[in-house]
Amino acid sequence: MDCKVFDTIIIGAGLGGIRSAQELLKNNLKICMITSKDFCSGASFYPGTWGLGMVGPKNEEDKKDLLENIIKVGCKLSNPKLSSILVDKVNDEINLLDKQGINLKKSVDEDGVIPCFDSNKRRWFGFDFKTGKDAFYKILDNENLTLLNKSKVINIFNEGETSKGVLIEKEDKSIELVKSKSIIIASGGYTCLFKHNFSLELDSPIIQYLANKVGCELINLEFIQFIPAYMKPMYKTVFNERVFKYITIKDKNGEDILKDVNDIENLISERSTYGPFSTRLRSNIIDKILFKYYQDNNECAYFEYPDNIEGINDTLIYNYFNWMKESKKDTDKKIYITPFAHACNGGIKINEDASTTVNGIFACGEATGGVHGADRIGGLSTCNALVFGAIAGKSASKYCKNSTFKDFDLSINYDLKKESKDYSRFKNAIDEIRKILYNKVSILRSKESILDAKNEIRKIKENTFNIELSTGDKAMLESYIEFSFILLDHMLKQGKSIGCHCRVDSQTK
Repeated sequence: MDCKVFDTIIIGAGLGGIRSAQELLKNNLKICMITSKDFCSGASFYPGTWGLGMVGPKNEEDKKDLLENIIKVGCKLSNPKLSSILVDKVNDEINLLDKQGINLKKSVDEDGVIPCFDSNKRRWFGFDFKTGKDAFYKILDNENLTLLNKSKVINIFNEGETSKGVLIEKEDKSIELVKSKSIIIASGGYTCLFKHNFSLELDSPIIQYLANKVGCELINLEFIQFIPAYMKPMYKTVFNERVFKYITIKDKNGEDILKDVNDIENLISERSTYGPFSTRLRSNIIDKILFKYYQDNNECAYFEYPDNIEGINDTLIYNYFNWMKESKKDTDKKIYITPFAHACNGGIKINEDASTTVNGIFACGEATGGVHGADRIGGLSTCNALVFGAIAGKSASKYCKNSTFKDFDLSINYDLKKESKDYSRFKNAIDEIRKILYNKVSILRSKESILDAKNEIRKIKENTFNIELSTGDKAMLESYIEFSFILLDHMLKQGKSIGCHCRVDSQTK
């Protein structure tokens, strides 16, 4: 199979991948960026929200406090060295965005914003999608960058220290092998495994599984954040937790679903300070009731916004409703909400230089684990992508400058177009896996529900063993099945409720 050879392949075209590319291009290296969507995509440019919040320390003294809070919020399950790098480098990355001409939204409060799960005000900025895209698109003019849009990564090869390869399926179903000295994985998380999610990568294999197959270690997979979002109208629109204090969530009969909860006013006040579900805080009962209502009724609870809510003097409420108005999103109707898979705190294990356990493979952003821990302070996911995206780019540059590509051949010939004769069975299997994982092991998990999920997915594996699929569809189905088993094993081993991982059969609830 003929193929192109590059210094580095970047999997993903969000903030982490783009930041990596910028550093590689500084060193005049030839890079190939592969994305199943388009340039500027993934969670970094999710269309169901106004933008991305970013936080950093206000000064040198604040760095210590922020680091302590990251470790505390992460339940001491983050890697302190990685967290320290994040705190130390984040302001430089935010300032660089400003220098590139990206419009950074400012805090209404000059003292900053208390991010969700944090306890002190931090330097806060909002990343603007439009001006961000305008700035980043400039790198596409660089002749050393090749962009492969709408191309799914369906396999990763590690054939030696400087012999890497990525097999892709293009939009027309043709197969192509791309070779390089090194690989940077910036593909985002695996929330696509759950029925209701914010993922935009719904038609591709799980990259963490492909990386694991070639030797990359995985860490903290069980820590998946779930956050309330709109089921209807405007499916997958992010809910703003700040408005919890101003709404009443009702069942199908118009009754308040929280009316029997003790100390509800204080719980609602606490719940309005953070977005994702967390077992660390008493107000997690609100998310549990929301999810249980969906489980029991196969429909969502709803609320209605009060008049003039957009006039409340709050940075996050102001930006949220201003975006809603600009996007012509209707807030006058009943809003039905339930928890959605929002972000992954676990993934590929990395070192301080963004290297993985495989020489020549680097990773950054939500594709990785260890920077955050069992819970994550709001705004640091974006910062993680920027900081470790830059580090991955610098590390891959150094790796490539000191090495020579060694060519290799594959024993299997993939150079064929092949259609999925059993596409409907493939699609049903993927949908069923997502339904199983959402219903059995999302907000509420137990040993019994985890084992039930494993058994049900095992049946899907048996029932789809001999179906005829295209190379890409076959790779995707395998990754969904096998990575689900890996994920469920991580959940099973984590026997207690901790951070965003909730075991209802645990003593810690």
